[in-house]
Amino acid sequence: MHRRNEVLDDSFNFLLPIEVKARNHGIILAVGFLVLLPIGVLIARYTRTFTPHWFWSHAFIQLVISGPVIFYGWAQGYQVARQLELQNLNDPHHKIGIALLTLYVTQLLLGAFVHFVKLPRLFRGHRPPWSYLHVALGLAILALAAYQVHYGFTIEGVFALEGLHAVTSRAMHAWLALVIVFWVLYFLGMGLLPRQYMQEAAARQRMPTDMSYGEDDTREKRPLADSLIPYRASVFTVTAGGQTVLALDQPVGRGVVEAQEAILSKLTRGQLPQGGDRTDADQPDAG
Repeated sequence: MHRRNEVLDDSFNFLLPIEVKARNHGIILAVGFLVLLPIGVLIARYTRTFTPHWFWSHAFIQLVISGPVIFYGWAQGYQVARQLELQNLNDPHHKIGIALLTLYVTQLLLGAFVHFVKLPRLFRGHRPPWSYLHVALGLAILALAAYQVHYGFTIEGVFALEGLHAVTSRAMHAWLALVIVFWVLYFLGMGLLPRQYMQEAAARQRMPTDMSYGEDDTREKRPLADSLIPYRASVFTVTAGGQTVLALDQPVGRGVVEAQEAILSKLTRGQLPQGGDRTDADQPDAG
């Protein structure tokens, strides 16, 4: 048995150009889908509760590093299919390959949407459904990719190259090891979910609860009164140029919303709180 494997290993030293391209296609996409993408997933799973910068590391690996590898490997497979005249959409390997590429691009767009588009009015206090979809789709892609690589090694490659060169046992052992290691590490990382959920719940509690400001986005971003140091706002009269006007005393940079609106509401009803020592004239009759 070992002698047979050695012969098969040595046979890869004598490959035709089309065989080299087919081999490169398999190796490159195996690296892209079974090494790079899983690393990006594990980075998100393990580091998101320890650093706020986890997303950019995750995105860099999934897009900047994995993207060129996956597209190049897919192009190599397309060229092999064209040269061997095997462009058959009924072929399972071809159909799964197209599906994987489509799902990968969809996953990238969905990840960007999850991170950059926030709709607190619709999902206040809860994760949006597409966040869970992003996780489920990512795991589905990795599971389908593992099957696709195995199918390519054991069936498609043998059929396309007419059995000239069988895949070595070392390649199959590597495939099995990569699959097992990823899923074991991922499920171990699920132990961090309680910590993640507690952090997300705390972050939601710090978010403003009054979202009734309509489309005025600048007001939505102001802190609420219960999140600020208490103080008493005062109304003063200022006389300049023979005219007396009302001025609201508000500490600079405090961003107070409720306290300011309460004072202005009293002004409209003629209830003037007495100001401090900066008044320049008597309070006018608000009636």
